[in-house]
Amino acid sequence: TIDLQNFGAMRVITFLRQMREFEQLHDTDRLILVKYNLNLVGLMHFALTFDSAREIWYLDHFDSKISPDDEAFAAQCKSLYIVCYGYELSRFLTRILHDIDGIVHKDATTVQLLMLTMIFLKGLAPIDEHEPSLEEGARVFAVHCKFVDLLFRYLTEHSSFEVAAKKMLRI
Repeated sequence: TIDLQNFGAMRVITFLRQMREFEQLHDTDRLILVKYNLNLVGLMHFALTFDSAREIWYLDHFDSKISPDDEAFAAQCKSLYIVCYGYELSRFLTRILHDIDGIVHKDATTVQLLMLTMIFLKGLAPIDEHEPSLEEGARVFAVHCKFVDLLFRYLTEHSSFEVAAKKMLRI
């Protein structure tokens, strides 16, 4: 499971490294944001590969064609996850993925913008550990606001203002 998590983390970090705003941050700030937000950002990434009917997620983005090998591997990963982390946690994460799927509907742009709003959000960490202060907190907040604005504009462009506002509230 650690290898699977590392694979997902590397994909997310590769995505983030392509963002000028992320690369321009202080090294310490990048480390803090990744350390404390990567799990939830990775969960957003799985929203693209989540099969809500089978309640499994795949390592790679899929459109409509899934090979039997991909499906078997995803099912084995789910079983391994349950063995290692427990059925309750697996059900909890599956419910979260259903909720996210209901908001993003496999729209890659929505998911990517959502991932960017979350990575630049200070204090998102679900752990009880003290999260260190950022070197350039105001700059990180400004970048976060930029991506929140872009996400809202994108949602508004693809639906009504009311639908976009409801999605933002759910997010």
